[in-house]
Parts: sequence; structure tokens; C-alpha cells
Amino acid sequence: MAKKRKLSKKGKIKLFISIFLIVLIGICFGLGVMYGVSQDWIGFAIYLSVAVVLSIIELPLFYHGIIYECPKCGHKFKANPYKVFFTNGILGILDFDGSGNKYAKLKCPNCKTRDWCKKHYD
Repeated sequence: MAKKRKLSKKGKIKLFISIFLIVLIGICFGLGVMYGVSQDWIGFAIYLSVAVVLSIIELPLFYHGIIYECPKCGHKFKANPYKVFFTNGILGILDFDGSGNKYAKLKCPNCKTRDWCKKHYD
């Protein structure tokens, strides 16, 4: 049976902020598409740029507390969230079964090999 992790007060606040930002990103993206369809290009540019800025802010929160283990040397390290995101791509966030992706193709800072490193939670 899987052990349930309890979130600390700080973890709950980060989760709330993360969910709030994701909702705002969705709203801004939707409004940007709506303005784009109606050919109001200023509104389109404003809302889409706000959605991109919010996504840049949200990304480190999404990957906070995740460490990766090198399969070759066993070294555990934290990776840059932007490198992880752009290495795996937007479809690398979720697998098709809905669970999170368990591996990321990263370069180990210890042995300098580029391989699929396993994700662990801090």
C-alpha cells in the first residue's frame, strides 16, 4: 500500500499558488485565443504575453522538490527546471496513463553522461 505524504503548511501554500497560476494561465490563454479569433491583435498580444510570463513563473514551482538520479554513477542532483521542461517537452509532463513522467534525459554533473535519469521527490 502506498504511503500518503502529508504536506506542510509551506507545501500547501506552494500548491495553492501553483494551482492559482495554472488557472490564470488558462484564462489568459483562452482570452488571447478569443481576441485572436476576433482579430483584435493588441488584446491577443497582451493576453498571450501574460500567459507566457505566468508560465515562466510557474515552471520552477512545478519542478520544486524533485531530484534526479543518474543510472550510471548513482549521483543524485537537482536539475534546472527549464532544462527538464524543454528536454522532455510539453508532452513529457504527463504520460498517457495520467501519471507523472518518471524519467528525464539529463546530463549528470558528476560523470557527465547524458542518460534517462530517474525522478525522486525530495
